[in-house]
Amino acid sequence: MEHKDIKFDGIVNARHLGGMIGCNGRRVKDNLLFRCGDLFAASDADVEILEKEIRISKVFDFRTHYEVGNAPDRALEGAENIHLSIINTNGEMWNLLKPQPGDTTSLQDRLLQYVLSGSAAVLANGFYIPFVTDDVSQNNYNKFFRHIIDNDSESSAVLWHCSQGKDRTGLATAYILSALGVSREDILEDFEHSNAAYTSELTSVKQLVIDSGKGELELEIVQGLFGVNVKWFKEALDYIDTHYGGMDAYLHNQLNLSDSDLDILRNRYLE
Repeated sequence: MEHKDIKFDGIVNARHLGGMIGCNGRRVKDNLLFRCGDLFAASDADVEILEKEIRISKVFDFRTHYEVGNAPDRALEGAENIHLSIINTNGEMWNLLKPQPGDTTSLQDRLLQYVLSGSAAVLANGFYIPFVTDDVSQNNYNKFFRHIIDNDSESSAVLWHCSQGKDRTGLATAYILSALGVSREDILEDFEHSNAAYTSELTSVKQLVIDSGKGELELEIVQGLFGVNVKWFKEALDYIDTHYGGMDAYLHNQLNLSDSDLDILRNRYLE
């Protein structure tokens, strides 16, 4: 599958979903559905591309209020910025990863410290499942769909992101691609492609873990925290199959999408 990567100065892991094959062999339209990391470090040239060439109409920010406050997106003229925190900040996931008072270390350094402390093993057991099961996550992914479906301009481009454009963004992408009828195989391949944006960082962090005497479990966790771990993501999709009756049922019952909603999405984004 060809990936439609976009090279920006200060936006990581950016691509659009055009060219993927959905329902009845119909192709996802080019340059309408975009995923990436946050827009905090976007250059003036990046902003001009998003505003003038791609003409983004909506930006969905899946980060927590803490993340947004520390690294706010650069504003795009003509685009509505919609904040939908996917992590429940009262939930277990946030308690594991949130910064402690007075902690000024970067998220990456904090994650590495967490892995090396030996406490991170819990993350290897269903890392993405809280995103699937939590009411806050489900409600905000539903709002994501509602904003897209109710978009006044049917031909306008939309962009969604979290911090690195891989986990919360990856799940949103899996949902919308599933709604468009893209195969599970292609959804997993698109998810795994985020590793290409973090190859150098992954290599260096894995070497630090090895040098610290840690083993395969810690390397698996590093893969999931500093890149993406396809095994973890597949476990979440399998969880949807076994606990919710499959992705189609999940889209209907947990994300509240009707058959009419799916028709709107498919008619708008499939050729």
